[in-house]
Amino acid sequence: MDNSQQLTRGEFAALVRRHLDDLGIEGAKYQPGEFCFELPDGLVINLHNIFRDTAGETPEEWSERVRRFLTALNADDEVPADWESVRSMLFPALRPSTYGGLDFRPLSRPAFPFVDELIVIDLPERRVFVTDDHLAGWGITPYEVFDVARENLAGKAPALELEEGGYSRIVDTGDLYATSWLLLPGWLASLSAEGRRAVAFIPEDECLILALDEPELIGHLFEAAEEQYVDAVRRLSPQAYTTVESGAVVPFDLAGPHPQLPAAQRARCGLAGTEYHAQQEELIEALDKEDGFAPYGIDPAYPSGVNFSAGDDGSYTIAPWAAEVEMLLPEADYIDLCLTDENDEIVETLAIPFATLASVTELTRVPTLNPPRYLARNWPDAPTLARLRALAVDL
Repeated sequence: MDNSQQLTRGEFAALVRRHLDDLGIEGAKYQPGEFCFELPDGLVINLHNIFRDTAGETPEEWSERVRRFLTALNADDEVPADWESVRSMLFPALRPSTYGGLDFRPLSRPAFPFVDELIVIDLPERRVFVTDDHLAGWGITPYEVFDVARENLAGKAPALELEEGGYSRIVDTGDLYATSWLLLPGWLASLSAEGRRAVAFIPEDECLILALDEPELIGHLFEAAEEQYVDAVRRLSPQAYTTVESGAVVPFDLAGPHPQLPAAQRARCGLAGTEYHAQQEELIEALDKEDGFAPYGIDPAYPSGVNFSAGDDGSYTIAPWAAEVEMLLPEADYIDLCLTDENDEIVETLAIPFATLASVTELTRVPTLNPPRYLARNWPDAPTLARLRALAVDL
């Protein structure tokens, strides 16, 4: 008799919660969007892999696997309290900008649009993300942490040779930090050959795809990377990254004219839409709570969604701003002003480039939100609206 069955993600999280309680691990916060638990010491317990591994098992096997998994995480490998002991354990890790959500704020800085550089402490049995509390205990600055982490990473990045007409796919076994190799100055540029720049894809945090810039091949890789990104449990970015003349690594859509520029624009918009959607969902969830946005230092306002569309000039993102509604506007390519009549029916829309809108109206960036949002408290008055109507574009 087959006693196996499939748990839902919520049921599996509840099982993990019971085992956390049994082990005396307190303060774990479940993040359903990320399918993980966050602990007060900065540890993030991702459930994707173990959930996938338990498919088809019996309830007894689920429980035993979860128990072993959490026992290993709770191993006696404490974060060193002094800087000299911990510095060799630090490595940079790329994560989406919304990683951790509103409540978990590890040390981070922008790496690429919608992708941040975080720092992990690589312990024997687990990884811990560095937080401001760690910095205070070590008595060092964020700059020192980032510099040391990249120095440690340099010892892991290999010298590779890319072949024309093919690509290299590196699947991280857990200790390579392969996607972070793009952060090392000059590394990606060193892979170029015979006048062809190197191109990298990082669809999920355990996969790095490398190729030389051959338009037809790059087009196929854009399609494959998007498919992998959509299906990934730990998605990172559908975008390609390459180098400019200075050797700096940039998103492909910022690297100049190219036959695959439309694919790069599509990837950029898909990444922006995914990250803003995740942020919007969490903000709406916070609005429904009794204390609302107060814990995050944000004035109450409705978070606008981001839509992804394609026009004659390529893909773009656009977000609505409803008349007389205080909103948290994303930094989309365009903001769609929605004018309504006395019955609140939309009678006109004005597509305004974001930079234009920011220069004409009062938008206040919210410093605690990443990706960025701007508080739009006051709907444009009649003269400003007339000016914006003249600056609107046809999409």
